Amino acid sequence: MPLPECTLRAVDLKSILLALAAALFLGACGIAEPPKEEKSGDNRTHGNWRSVSFGGGGYTQNVVFCPSKPERLFAYVDVGGVYRSDNGGDTWRMIHGGLPVGDGYQCVRGLAVDPQNPDRLVIGVGNQWTENRGIFLSTNAGESWKKVLDAQFLGNEQHRSTGFVFARTPEGVLLAGTAGGGLWSSTDGGETWKLEGLEGFNISDIKVDEKGVVYVCAKTHKMPKGAEFAEGFFSRVPGGEWTSLPAGPDQIIIGRDGTLTGVFDSWDVRSSTDGGRTWESDSEGLPIDQEDAKIGFMSEHRFRALASGPDFQLVGSSRGTPYRRNDGEKTWKKVEREGVEEIFEGRPWWGRIQPGKWQHFGAAMGTLAVNPANPDNWWMTDWYGVYESKDAGKNWALKIDGIEVAVIHCFAQDPSDPGRVHSGMADNGYVPSVDGGMRFEGGKKFLSNIKTLAVDSSLPGRVYGAGDGGAGEWRAGYLWVSADGGENWVRSPMRGAPTTAEQAMNSLSIRPGNPYEIAVAYSGPVGKSGGVYRSVDGGLTFKPLFQGLEEGKEYFHKEIWGLVSELAHAADGTLVATSHKNGMIHRLPVGESVWQKVEQPLPDTSFQLRANGDYLFLTRSNGGLWRSKDGAAWEQVYAGKCEVLAVDRAVPGRLAVATNGIVQLSNDSGETWQELGTPPFGQISALGFAGDRLLAGTRGGGFFMSALSPEGANPVAAKAPASGLLPVLEEAETPLPSGENRWSNPWKREGILEAVPSSEGLGVALKSVDGKAAGSTGWTFKPTGSEFNVQGKWKVEGNDGAAANLSLRSYGPGRKQIDWKPLGRLVASEGEQPFNFYCLLHPDAVDGEIVLLFEGEGSVNLQDMSFARANTLFGRPTSSQSASLE
Repeated sequence: MPLPECTLRAVDLKSILLALAAALFLGACGIAEPPKEEKSGDNRTHGNWRSVSFGGGGYTQNVVFCPSKPERLFAYVDVGGVYRSDNGGDTWRMIHGGLPVGDGYQCVRGLAVDPQNPDRLVIGVGNQWTENRGIFLSTNAGESWKKVLDAQFLGNEQHRSTGFVFARTPEGVLLAGTAGGGLWSSTDGGETWKLEGLEGFNISDIKVDEKGVVYVCAKTHKMPKGAEFAEGFFSRVPGGEWTSLPAGPDQIIIGRDGTLTGVFDSWDVRSSTDGGRTWESDSEGLPIDQEDAKIGFMSEHRFRALASGPDFQLVGSSRGTPYRRNDGEKTWKKVEREGVEEIFEGRPWWGRIQPGKWQHFGAAMGTLAVNPANPDNWWMTDWYGVYESKDAGKNWALKIDGIEVAVIHCFAQDPSDPGRVHSGMADNGYVPSVDGGMRFEGGKKFLSNIKTLAVDSSLPGRVYGAGDGGAGEWRAGYLWVSADGGENWVRSPMRGAPTTAEQAMNSLSIRPGNPYEIAVAYSGPVGKSGGVYRSVDGGLTFKPLFQGLEEGKEYFHKEIWGLVSELAHAADGTLVATSHKNGMIHRLPVGESVWQKVEQPLPDTSFQLRANGDYLFLTRSNGGLWRSKDGAAWEQVYAGKCEVLAVDRAVPGRLAVATNGIVQLSNDSGETWQELGTPPFGQISALGFAGDRLLAGTRGGGFFMSALSPEGANPVAAKAPASGLLPVLEEAETPLPSGENRWSNPWKREGILEAVPSSEGLGVALKSVDGKAAGSTGWTFKPTGSEFNVQGKWKVEGNDGAAANLSLRSYGPGRKQIDWKPLGRLVASEGEQPFNFYCLLHPDAVDGEIVLLFEGEGSVNLQDMSFARANTLFGRPTSSQSASLE
């Protein structure tokens, strides 16, 4: 029988009073309310926002165990914040949402949890480009934070994976090492701090032995603004002064007998039995190679991880290999790995170990950690994720559910398909979603950076992206095109436009209804290397649009980390440009050739310019949001600070803005606004729409999604990619590469190789001799000035590891390599296969080369190689849909 209404109110009031009394009591005792218990699968939910699955992608520094609550773990990341697991690492939750929003607050250099109170922890945050961020204290397991010390920490400098900058003495005194600000101590769990000296040093590791002797390692570091912090190695006995010791290690561990073991310069392991006064080599059994360790950041010969168990020690290589030594032993022994399980949310992880692909596992190992409660339970962090072993390093399992660490540059919406979203990011290039932004699919990496993307509703299968040249450059100086909805990409020939990594292309725009007409903005002095270029043939050829812009002056932004978008087409085809540098606005009406300067002054600095329906929208930071129908007359529609902007290409009038983590939504072109709250990683770098979902990309925290309706909380399956091709006019006969069947003497990285040219047609057999080998041979030709397709058939025979690669190399003057493009890969198990690869030499190439590489024991046979005109991905459309501008 239901209670009467008055009884319900009485019960509610009683509950409220009891909860209030409990909160007051806990507050008076200095105890914070404990974190809320999470429901299964709730680790990604944060108010209105949900952390969207991508799967790692950033440099996790350490896993920290919670002595008083074994099922609780903490992890922290160089640029991606701090995470908590309450189920032994099966799932993780972001707990950096209570930190201030701004540069450096999510760059975590160290973490320490109270050994008696699992909810009390401190973190040291900051980076080298910001003012001091300092130490933050949480008394509720990371649900909220308060700053307790103003100090410099470097969460992302070159020694960020080295050692621990927090430690505790046997008496429970908490120690913290800073970058240049000295060593600090706290006797009240991190509430207040006292300086203990060592100012001017970049502290990389602190260890305390059972007698209370403190050891401090410091490594040199020069700040961008010129300040330089020193290196050194120090010790202090309880109650004594600091002693400066020689030959400073990067980090150390302390054995049960007091012996110090340290890594020096990331390659040499030494030990000291006299408290660090003298050191002897202790690398027996380790693969020592000083030169390779210096040049190979992810080398088997490089060591940045040390750990201790109850009766053993570990050192880890930067290729994910632990070496173990039991107490009393002299020789390190390799821990042979038997298996790795890399499953992410029930599916194979995009970065898993796969034959023929680059190995993410263990790359630049950040730490090895041994669970104090179970010496067979080891944890490892690396450049991409976190792994757990339950059998002392024999088998490992990926543990990153909830750890999302990626820098997002941009979104591009498919207006015709709410399930398909295009995204560009740092380090992983192009990343799509095929379920409306609920999960982004890794593993399609072909570039390091995609800075901006564009799609037009008239031909949504055609996607343009500004990215690097394919050799790992940071700046996005090249145009890439996909004609199948992002499945495959080809670099645009861009004849007539700058095509070097020195220029940055942060903005591009498609003329509405004309999917082959695009405009791109290059950094650099206008008329020299920078300015606006336009193509009407899908990126094949470009012509400059300089008239009316001040030549010789910088106009467009060049830094890849800027949040700018400085070009957009109005609904009538008018092209509008704005400068983040000087705040100017120019417009170029259809049919005109001279830019018109907009004389109306707008406050503050331009950030992002986008078009939606009848309006252009422009964010001006502290100057708010402005809109215009023609780019000439502007009106303010939002007065709050805003930089990042998204317009919904499928819903006219819907747009969103964000700055400093505050997201605002409008459904009426800016007339009214609704606040959507802040995702836990507040540094928002991109916004985008997908159906009834708003997506947010961050500068280190990955993707987030906010549902704009009940239906928006559900995934939407993408349709099959639409074609992105229109019929194009044929070019004149294209010259193709030619030459005799001469192949270079094999370049050998390992073993002996023999190259035997084919007796019929153009081809070669590349064979290993007397065992395993690795190397290449090449066929050189003179550039023709045009792109082309290379086709033929090939077959690999040999052992299971035998594989071949085909690549295109561009040589500049002096036979210097200036570009390298992988074309395809074949392994022995695939049998004979035909191939047909698109080829585009670097525009400055004086020679080109088709390079055949082989590795393993066996051979690769390439036959019937020939050349053909490139596909019709580019060209002037024959349909009236495309504008014909000269």
